[in-house]
Amino acid sequence: MKILVQWTTKTAQDWTEINAEFWENTPERADPTGSNEQLDDATGWVHAICVQGVTFNGYDHYSIEQLEDGSVEVICWSDDLNTTPDRVASEWLFLPFQPNVYGAWDTHQIVRRFAEGDSLSRLQQLGVVKTSGGDIEVLPWREFVQPESKNTRHGKSATDEQNGTLDAKRAEVRGDGDPWLDGVPEEEIVVNRDGVRVLRDQAAIGRRILPDGTRTWFLTDATESQTVHTLASGNDSGSYDATETGDDLGDARPNNDRTR
Repeated sequence: MKILVQWTTKTAQDWTEINAEFWENTPERADPTGSNEQLDDATGWVHAICVQGVTFNGYDHYSIEQLEDGSVEVICWSDDLNTTPDRVASEWLFLPFQPNVYGAWDTHQIVRRFAEGDSLSRLQQLGVVKTSGGDIEVLPWREFVQPESKNTRHGKSATDEQNGTLDAKRAEVRGDGDPWLDGVPEEEIVVNRDGVRVLRDQAAIGRRILPDGTRTWFLTDATESQTVHTLASGNDSGSYDATETGDDLGDARPNNDRTR
């Protein structure tokens, strides 16, 4: 499965596409925690990762592993208590595109979240949050097991100005288009008006996408700009897009509208 990575570099660069199978061969730089090392243009520190339209950024560490069945496991965590109030982690298992029980080609993702302190309390207060792979499991930090170091790359903190420049350079990515469509039959793919190959609109051909009552959760924090976690949201083609950050999760409020 393909993944996208944006490296934390002095000169902002767009996504780099990588086959997840070869992630362990990507450049590796030492954990910068406690270091005053300045940004340069060498790759190896992660600013953001994207898989099937789900973007991960703001974490201290990132691990990616492609499994034998073609699924990709992404594990991100923050554990530097000098920069985050609570230790948090997210584990996502991304299955290749496949038909759901209603015949709609769809992403299938299984998610577990780990946290401590106020961050754990906030996650628990959300109640049941669903993805295409089922309910998100929320667990205490003490149950989190760090993945193998060969698959781990580290994040690097940057100034607000540097982060803004990096974020602005990063292209918007759809979760229902290339490079995620490996294995999808050609008859299920169309070229949109932007010339991008995307999954054809599954709802428009009578295939059910999401169960009724799906909710989108916006997690906000008084000291951070709003971050939308569309953990239970789908667009009209059936794919799931989300943003996962390693920042404090903040207050939660539901929004019952779908997002694209």
